[in-house]
Amino acid sequence: MLRFSQQMSFAMRYINFNQLRSFHAVAETGNVTEAARLLSISQPTVTTQLKSLEQDYGVELVHRLSRGVRLTALGRSLHGLTLRLFGLEDEALELLDFARDLEAGHLAAGAVGPLFIMDLLGTFSGHHPKITISLKTGNTEDLLQDLLDYRIDVAVLGNVAHDPRLITVPYSRQAVVLLVGKSHAWGGRRQVRLEDLQGQPMIQREPGSETRRVLQAALAQRGVEPRVIMEVDRDSVHEAAAAGLGIGIVSEAELRPDARLQTLRFRGADVHTRADVACLEERESVRLITAFMQIARGGGANRGGRSI
Repeated sequence: MLRFSQQMSFAMRYINFNQLRSFHAVAETGNVTEAARLLSISQPTVTTQLKSLEQDYGVELVHRLSRGVRLTALGRSLHGLTLRLFGLEDEALELLDFARDLEAGHLAAGAVGPLFIMDLLGTFSGHHPKITISLKTGNTEDLLQDLLDYRIDVAVLGNVAHDPRLITVPYSRQAVVLLVGKSHAWGGRRQVRLEDLQGQPMIQREPGSETRRVLQAALAQRGVEPRVIMEVDRDSVHEAAAAGLGIGIVSEAELRPDARLQTLRFRGADVHTRADVACLEERESVRLITAFMQIARGGGANRGGRSI
């Protein structure tokens, strides 16, 4: 393995692409005048660049004839390489053109749960069916870091605080509700007060959950302290509550039919989450991201059934 000092002794080699492009055009057309027309530059410029390329390497690439040019053996070999080189350039330009026109590309999305973004992804895919999409789910804290680390392009997050690094679009809001098993003492109730949670066994959501954050803030404001007995992720709340382990918390959007559970709403308190669609401010002009954020702006903060 080479030491660092040895590696540094090798300078990166560089070739003048303007000179190479002029040579390629001459090789393709067999004529300096036609090459200049092909490149939309002057004939003297093509001549100068071709001569400079030959002089820089001390080689002869073309024989100059009275009517056009003829490639030398070296020129024919170099032309074989420039055919591949500029063929790849054409492919790169075609790829970029397709991406610009949203005819190709990949959108990496994130959301606090699949329910919270499927409407947006469905609309986006309907407008841009040739774009592939990947979706990562997690809590707001983790997804925000994924945005900042460029691992995802856009995300539906919970109640994002002002951050100059982000562009956010209000998307929806949803009530936080409680879940208890039917055999629970509250199994026959429909509503509770925040104060009723004092000392009650609570099934807490994982750190980083927006549902957890807003309920904790509401409880702290009233001086209420439930007895947290366990922490679980979103998918485990229903099962833990149904097993009688305590009172679970979810957003209204996360409710699913379950005969084992009773849903309780808060009386006299507005406890809700808010969902925002976010992207990095520095990346908002990327065509894929622009298109997605435009669709998000067509939604609105009062969209029902989609929040966290």
